[in-house]
Amino acid sequence: MSYFNSTEYNTGVCPSTHPNHTISLFYEVLYDINRFADMWYNMSSGSNYQPFVFSNGDTTGYGFHAAFVNRWAVDVLQRATTMCTSDSGNVEDCGKVTQYSYDECNACKLPLAVDEKTDGWVDKLLGCNPVSYGPGPATGPTDCPPSAGHGPPVKNYVDLTTSRGWRYA
Repeated sequence: MSYFNSTEYNTGVCPSTHPNHTISLFYEVLYDINRFADMWYNMSSGSNYQPFVFSNGDTTGYGFHAAFVNRWAVDVLQRATTMCTSDSGNVEDCGKVTQYSYDECNACKLPLAVDEKTDGWVDKLLGCNPVSYGPGPATGPTDCPPSAGHGPPVKNYVDLTTSRGWRYA
């Protein structure tokens, strides 16, 4: 893997040893938390506490990341990367990918892999995972009970190596 020789990640020139660009994905996520500001800030005490926490215990947002798993059909992905070049970031600007309605998207739910509450407010994060308010690095807990883990995972797939006797190549 090599990055192209430019500050322009979409149009830069690749080194001669690696002449093909790789797909770049830009993720931008915005949370409109200001509309909730009057619900938690204690202005009289000067506290800036806010209740939003990522599941890893991060209240700052610095631990936020995204992962891309490529399971697209090659021809669909090629059409999208060749034809969908708008800088808007709106998928609606690209007719080369299938659009689903809000109701269709909400009807598509994966079964839970772990028996845990996934909607609404929770009293604490799953496992022994404390909330960290920064600004220094988070420190892990040292007094976790043995029962603090997730429990056994629930498979949402069929392992064909067992049921069909297949093996990994």
